[in-house]
Amino acid sequence: MVLQEAAQELGHQYTEYHPDLLIQQPWNAITSLFFFIPVAYWGSKLRGRYKDYPILTTILPLAFLNGVGSTLWHSNDQMGIFALLDALPPLVMMLILTTYFWKFTLGKWGAAIFIMVGFLVTNIAVMVWASRSGSSLGANLYYLLMGFMVAIPIVRVLVRTKGQGWRLIALTVFFLIAALTFRLIDSPNPFPETLPQGTHFLWHLVSALAYFPLGYFLIFLKNFQDESMTLAEARA
Repeated sequence: MVLQEAAQELGHQYTEYHPDLLIQQPWNAITSLFFFIPVAYWGSKLRGRYKDYPILTTILPLAFLNGVGSTLWHSNDQMGIFALLDALPPLVMMLILTTYFWKFTLGKWGAAIFIMVGFLVTNIAVMVWASRSGSSLGANLYYLLMGFMVAIPIVRVLVRTKGQGWRLIALTVFFLIAALTFRLIDSPNPFPETLPQGTHFLWHLVSALAYFPLGYFLIFLKNFQDESMTLAEARA
């Protein structure tokens, strides 16, 4: 009951909301289907080579679940489980990618996981402190730490590759920042005459675009790693 009420309240925050329609948020629901396009693209492109690119292969089912959850959630916000299906896959995906970036530079999964756990524990501690103290800094500190958690390993990756692949990750970050901007400005609607449905649907479209340069970046990193190992073995 609590989950359902919270989910309904969240759903009502979007500019586009028609409680009397079968699909309560048509634009938001339909554009959620665009997440399936990069899933189909990479699923087809990697056919027969899934084991060669395990990280990219791992995030594809999560992207698919995100598309399913987002479509169902924006169609009908009466079911709180749809909100979880919309929110959890991207979170898990971010944790997997960030851990992988740390592993890429540190060389060991154990060290990467240890750092990630440290970041997560710190984030939880910050949120608990903010909740108990009533400080308004909690959310800001949380997002600041999350930003550092993602940015630091990406910078380290680019240092290791000597800047190779920077265009791909820069394009990915550009799409994600643009998408997040559309999500944040949805309500109150800044373009009521031009976009009466709000801007949240653009969050879906631009987020889906980010999977393309991200996928190529992950392929580049795996190939870079394989070539580095081959050179190291040859020198040995």
